[in-house]
Amino acid sequence: MAEGHRERVLERFGISGFAGMSEAHILEMLLFYSIPRRDTRPIADELLKRFGSLSNVLKADQNALQTVPGVGKHSAVLIKMTLELTQYILTNSFKNRSNKIQLATATDACKYALALTMKDTCEHARLIMLDSLSRVLNTVVLSSGSMNSVIFDLRAVVHNSMNNGAHGIIIVHNHPSGIPIPSGSDNALTAEAKRICEPLDIKLCDHLIVADEAVYSSFLNRIVFMPNLTTSHTLTPDEYFERAQVVVPNYAYKQNADGSLNGYPSGLSPLS
Repeated sequence: MAEGHRERVLERFGISGFAGMSEAHILEMLLFYSIPRRDTRPIADELLKRFGSLSNVLKADQNALQTVPGVGKHSAVLIKMTLELTQYILTNSFKNRSNKIQLATATDACKYALALTMKDTCEHARLIMLDSLSRVLNTVVLSSGSMNSVIFDLRAVVHNSMNNGAHGIIIVHNHPSGIPIPSGSDNALTAEAKRICEPLDIKLCDHLIVADEAVYSSFLNRIVFMPNLTTSHTLTPDEYFERAQVVVPNYAYKQNADGSLNGYPSGLSPLS
């Protein structure tokens, strides 16, 4: 009976992939390959109950995974490999013919930022440094914060940029809250970074805020949605809040007549 069930699940996947499958079914199927002779659905259900979502299961610490009954070392490693492999493929998909990662457009930068932060469980700030052809010279983590906030010194931005000979930079940080909208402190950070870098001939190309499947781009002044990391569409902050039907008073999301976000200095957003 178990074999028949597995065959049906695999046949369904072969026809339509994960489309229409619940997170429990997806995780159950993944565990087929580390637990060959046991019903994996109860284990999948327990993992989701323990960690809350498939995304959280994939991001969980290996030792934490192994505390779930039925999850041994091989299963925990397989779960961790899944996200690692996905991140590896996505980050390397931007390589050009010379094997350099190139972020030719703002949308490319958003996709790359989403790939970089996909394993984060708390807020991190990163600095992507670019040459004159928008090829990635180096990426460093500037700081790691709590679940809700991160602080970093802009001197580290300048130090890393100059040491790597960067022509342009992109600041990336994630919002574990799931809201891809700049806060007042985010706006102030963008303005100060631009002010400091301009005299040094270092261009602040963008400040990206990543949350779930969306990335806010200061350059575009729009939210780029990437539900499957291959297709994307954009929304203004107002459109995002209307669609999401949420109200977050601490976030500056109202758009001014000049196209900038409330809280941004005039002319700063989109970045030039």
